[in-house]
Amino acid sequence: ISGSQKELHIRMGIPAERIHVLPHFYQVDPAQFIEAPGRDVLFVGRLSKEKGVEQLLDAWKRTDRGEAKLLLAGDGPERAALENKIAAEKIGGVEFLGFVAKEDQATMWKRAAFSVVPSIWQEPLGLVVFEAWERGRPVVVSNVGGLADSVQDGVDGLKVPMRDADAWAAAMSKLLGEPERCTAMARAGVAKLERDFTKEKWLERIEAIYDSVLQSRQTKPQPERSADGRRQINAD
Repeated sequence: ISGSQKELHIRMGIPAERIHVLPHFYQVDPAQFIEAPGRDVLFVGRLSKEKGVEQLLDAWKRTDRGEAKLLLAGDGPERAALENKIAAEKIGGVEFLGFVAKEDQATMWKRAAFSVVPSIWQEPLGLVVFEAWERGRPVVVSNVGGLADSVQDGVDGLKVPMRDADAWAAAMSKLLGEPERCTAMARAGVAKLERDFTKEKWLERIEAIYDSVLQSRQTKPQPERSADGRRQINAD
């Protein structure tokens, strides 16, 4: 579902010409776009190791954040460890929201200036990025995997080296100090969704894939069939 996934499979030995990239489509609801940016920073996701929240906290300590808070929406096996880290290192300005149902998420998005996706693994695509744009919020993401494929640095979000706490702190400080830029970047993200990730674009892509597969089959010898239409199997 992303170019980075294709590259991983090529390195595994699968021929490039046999791999097609087909990202998910995303239907944008214009009514979800929130014009005025909030003042906080929002993480949405499972609180597990690969999501990079521990590294995010290390960056948050270094962030010039003023009155802003880091909102952690979601739950998972790392919550207790994260709470202990916050207490032990006296990290201020962090608020756990727990699991937030879809229909109750408007308030947390209104509070946010932008969303962060600090994953330390190869996210295949990262639909949370698309959701942030739809809500009128740009993103700061780890420069790896499908996240790196999705975001155009400086246009609809910022891409930051994975695990680099100083770089993450600088990126978050920058966007917190430029709220007017947040809305412009989110609009660029929505424009990308409406251009490249529509259902119609997805249908075009999958039809092209089907066509290429059928054409390749027509150029290859097909198994012989018996009189009743069943394929003959060569025991050799």
